[in-house]
Amino acid sequence: MKLVILDKGTVLDTISPPYNDMVAIFRHYECKPPTFDDYRDNFVANDSMELYWDRGIPPHVTARDLSRLRMEIHREEWATVALQPGAKELLNHCERLGFTIFLVTSGTYESTACSLQGPGARKPVEDRAYSRPPRREDLLDILALAKEMFGDEGPREVWYIDDMASGVAAAKNVPLEGIYTIGFTGGSNSPKMFEEIPQGQAPDHVVNSFFDIPPILDAYVALRDPAMQKPWAIN
Repeated sequence: MKLVILDKGTVLDTISPPYNDMVAIFRHYECKPPTFDDYRDNFVANDSMELYWDRGIPPHVTARDLSRLRMEIHREEWATVALQPGAKELLNHCERLGFTIFLVTSGTYESTACSLQGPGARKPVEDRAYSRPPRREDLLDILALAKEMFGDEGPREVWYIDDMASGVAAAKNVPLEGIYTIGFTGGSNSPKMFEEIPQGQAPDHVVNSFFDIPPILDAYVALRDPAMQKPWAIN
């Protein structure tokens, strides 16, 4: 069995809407908004008032003020959460290659199915949304679940795709010989975050677009093709 594990927040563009909210907040106070990379490197992990004050928001502004303003912007600007460009194509490509797709999510299956239904990505995922964050122990649970579901000796090949450096590092610690990781730099973490991963936990591939992933998978399929008479290896 071949398995692709993705984080729901990686497949959906969950980073652009909150960043756009932040841009609107800074413009409301007539301040220069943080760059997209500044937001990803600093605000995503630690959304503290000091970050706002250091970047020009008046010191009398409180977290409650920002929350109230964000809710007003939220209602006006957040119509739907879209798929990342190329995500639907990647899911369909994985299905054509015979991969079982698991979607890791901290929400319920119902909420995941609903969020994928609109963008049209529900079918390839089917009912395989797994409600856990991508920690090492949870990835092991996913592998055990896959073995139980499909009555197989276990996944022979696993691809883990995440836009969080911590998720990639966790996957690299899973004791499975055939697990490969892809870091996606177009989401929650910038390229800088992936560059700071210790060498032994670094992703096998780093991409900036989902459109870059199918050729990688195709290259591995070609290397495993007996007609190619080449071993499957990573340079």
